[in-house]
Order: sequence, then structure tokens, then C-alpha cells
Amino acid sequence: MKYPSISKRCLTMLGAIFYVANTLWAFATMGVAWQYLKRERLSARLFSAIRHNVGQFNPQGIANALWALATMGMGWRYLKEQRLSERLLVAIRHTLEGFNSQDIANTFWALATMGVRWRYLERQSLSERLLTAVRRNVEQFNAQEIANALWALATMEVRWRYLEEQRASERLLVAIRHTIESFNSQDIANTLWALATIGVKWQDREIQRLSGRLVVAVRRNIECFNSQNVANTLWAFATMGAGWRYLQEQRLSECMLVIVQRTVERFNPQGIANTLWAFATMGVRWRYLEEQRLSSCLLVAVRHNAERFNSQDIANTLWAFATTGVRWQDREMQKLSERLLAAVRHNIEQFNPQEIANTLWALATMEVEWQYLEDQGLSHLLTDVIDRNASQFSLENCTQITWSTCWFDIRAPAEVVLKVSTRNPPRSSHLHKWVLSVLTAQAPEEIIKSEFLIKNCLYVDIYIPRKNLVIEVDGPYHTPAKDEFKERLLRKWGYAVERISYLDGDKIEERINALVDHYHLKHSSVEGCRFLGRLEERTSEDEKNSPFKRHCRVVHRG
Repeated sequence: MKYPSISKRCLTMLGAIFYVANTLWAFATMGVAWQYLKRERLSARLFSAIRHNVGQFNPQGIANALWALATMGMGWRYLKEQRLSERLLVAIRHTLEGFNSQDIANTFWALATMGVRWRYLERQSLSERLLTAVRRNVEQFNAQEIANALWALATMEVRWRYLEEQRASERLLVAIRHTIESFNSQDIANTLWALATIGVKWQDREIQRLSGRLVVAVRRNIECFNSQNVANTLWAFATMGAGWRYLQEQRLSECMLVIVQRTVERFNPQGIANTLWAFATMGVRWRYLEEQRLSSCLLVAVRHNAERFNSQDIANTLWAFATTGVRWQDREMQKLSERLLAAVRHNIEQFNPQEIANTLWALATMEVEWQYLEDQGLSHLLTDVIDRNASQFSLENCTQITWSTCWFDIRAPAEVVLKVSTRNPPRSSHLHKWVLSVLTAQAPEEIIKSEFLIKNCLYVDIYIPRKNLVIEVDGPYHTPAKDEFKERLLRKWGYAVERISYLDGDKIEERINALVDHYHLKHSSVEGCRFLGRLEERTSEDEKNSPFKRHCRVVHRG
């Protein structure tokens, strides 16, 4: 776009308060970028006019000026360099009590867009006054204003618990409820992204009262979603804990797949990485994506974006592939393998501890050969970065690394192994305890160990030493990829592995009987199944609230 030259008369008008704010607003509304104004040697005059008049700005003037600066691509750091940031904050402080709903929403959006963080506003003694203005105006927010305010709070790294403490959370949810029928595609995508980023969970009581309306708003606007809306919405659902089965129940899964297929060619690196991560987190399997004719176009999007992946993008992408059940030797993956490993090589020095652990775990889970990684010049880079970060890994990271190094037959740092081997045993689920009690009754003369640590590396649910037999009890929150990888490790070490799933329902007893017979476990002639009827009463809260909505039904016996 070409802009007409700025007349001398316009320049002289910048001295007036009214014209400063309105001129900035007009430039921003017309799509003028700040870099253009710099080239036209107008930026210095504008800064001088702002500096001279900012103390007299009214509420609308300061809000419009901030919105315009942010829209034209101005960063807060640059405003600091121009000695303008402090004056703008003073102007906000002086006019804040007169802000209407649009002023506060625009101000929040502008500060967040320019890179301001909430902690900075707290240090400037401005955070509480801004929230007071939100509380005062929230009932007048329109759809765009509530969506922008939430987006800004999330971008400025505000947490939901903090908003609850400040008595702002409930009012924000009420504002969503009142305006959600007017949400457009950007509003609903931004709102979901903000709620997820702030730390809201789908099972939270307050969200449960709103979840139906949020889903309806997505369904109503989904045909207008752009690629960023699609990626953000999927990421938000996954982050808040809404599983794919829930989306299927809400008649949302099919239209989500359609819009992904329609927009996937326009995904940027973060968009495709977040979409894959969301599918994996929500429990989608790669075979399902193949059946839905979506797998190929997702791989094409990865291929187009891999060279621009940052460390988080490549780590999330590999983790998603592994979690959904992709194998490195799959024909489609072979066409992509070199680009993925090139992205790992390019970003490995920027990996944080979680990205290191996720990447190594993904490569091991997808059954990449260590010799292949050596041939690609990656093996020493991976071991070096693991060694350098050994003290920074969380327990979960250490577990991923230990399992992966066991699979690759390479050493893990002693610090990592120690953390895994000295961890407390997992807390047994009620289903696990029930299966153990039945098995013990069926084979009372057999030595049976529960939550047993194997090779100082991984805990198994039930272990019978005489038969070198591992029995894993799968509850509703088990991850197939993790379970499969664990089972491959155990079989590699020579253990027999059997699984009992909560999905077996009232067939669990028969399944246990079959295992006792198959492995010739030591049992007595006395029937030991008289106490099998209490599982429903002892089902944990997690199992009751399972997203799969299905639990064991046990036949009572006298």
C-alpha cells in the first residue's frame, strides 16, 4: 500500500492534544506501519508531540494512542528508549478511573501486544488499578472486548488463581456468558486460547457451567476459522483437558477435522506443531488420522515448515508423532526423516530440559536405531546436551531419559538414574488394588509383588518373580504410546507382559482366571473370589471423572 505524503499543515496540527491521538489512531487504522513513518522522517515529530501532550490526554486519547502504537508495530522496549514509556504509564494512571469498557480493553490489548508483562505493571503499582477498571467495566464489555481482555491477560502471563484471588475471575466468566452468542471466529479462538494459557481446566466447576456455550460458539464459527484459529482452538481444548472423545460426543470432532484439512496448507511452524501436539494430547491415534484422510496433509505441512521449526516446535512434533503411534520406519515418515533430524540438529543447543527429554523419548518410542543417529551425526550431540542438563531434569524428564537410554543401550547420567531409582513408588489405583486382591486370592501360594521397580528404571504394577511375569493394569488415563514403549522394554529384557484394562469391565475376573491357568500359577483348591464386589464403591475420583465415561462393572458374588 502507498500512502499519500503528509502535508506541512498536518505536521503543524500535531501540536494539539486532539490531533496527536487522532492522527496516531488514523495512521494505525489505515494500516500504516511505524517503519514507514520512520522512513518519511515523521516518527521523531510524532514522538515529540506525544511527549509534549501525553499529560493532557483524556481516557479515550491515551487508550487510542496506545492501541495505535501497538497496531503500528511499536514495542515497549523501543518506547523506553524514546523516554516515553514512563509518561504513558503516568497518563494511564491519571485517566484510569474514567476508562470505559473499550478504553480498558484496548489498553490491555496494546500493553500485551507491545510486550509488557504483568509483573512489570505490578512493579509500576498499576496492576491492581487496571484490574479495578476491569471489574468496574466488565459488565459493559462486548464480545470483542472480553475476548481481547482475556487474550491480553494471558499474554501478560496472568494466572487464573491470581484472578480468583483478585475477585475478577467470576466476573470475566459472566461477561463471556453474556456475550458469547455474539462471538466471531477470532473471539472464540482467542477466548479459548486465553483460558487455556491462564490455567483454566475443562473440568473446573465454573467452566463446566460455560462449556456447552463455548462448544456451540466453536461449532457456529468454525467455517470461518483461519489456520491460526484452528491451531489455537485445538491447542486450547487439549491444554484444558478436553479429550477427543468429548469432542466426538459434542459433535465437534468431525467439523474440526474438516477445517484442519481445509487450512493445513497455511499452517505456520507453530501452528502445525501445536495441532499435532493437541491431537496427541487428546488421545488421537495416527491410524485414526489415516482413516480420516488427514495424515498425509499433516505430514506435508510438517515438511513445508520443518526448516523453520524452533526448539519447541520440533520437540512437540516428534513427541506428537511418537504419542499418536507413528513409527520411524513407516513409509511416509521415511520421506520426512532427514528434515526432522536436521531440525533437531539445528535447534539442539536451544533445547530446554523438557524438550531434550521429549525428543529423546520420541526417537526411542518410534524405534529409531542408535546407529542411525550416529550415522546422522546426532548421537554425540544428544548425549552431550543430556549430560550438560543432568541436574535440571524433572523426575518425569529423568524417567523419559532413563527409559530411552535403556532402549538405545547407552548410559544415562548417574544423577538422572539416581533420581529415578530413588523415587517413591507410584500410588496404586483402586482398580490396581482390586486386581491384586483377586490375583492373590486366586494364587495364594505365589509370591506376588506390587509396584515393583525393575532394573532401577521403571515400576511395574504387578510382578510374579517365579514366572518372570509382569501384569500391567491399565486405567482410563493410561497413554497407549507410553504403555507400548514400556512393554517393548520389558520384553527386550526377557519379561512376559500381560495387560488387564478397565475396559474389560465384568470380564476382568475371567481374564485373571485365564492368566492363572495359562502361567500355571500356584493356587489352592479353596475358591478365593468371595470379596469381589466392592470396586464400584472404591472407584477413585479420577476414575469417576474419566473423560472416557466408562468404568468396570463387577458381578457380585456371595
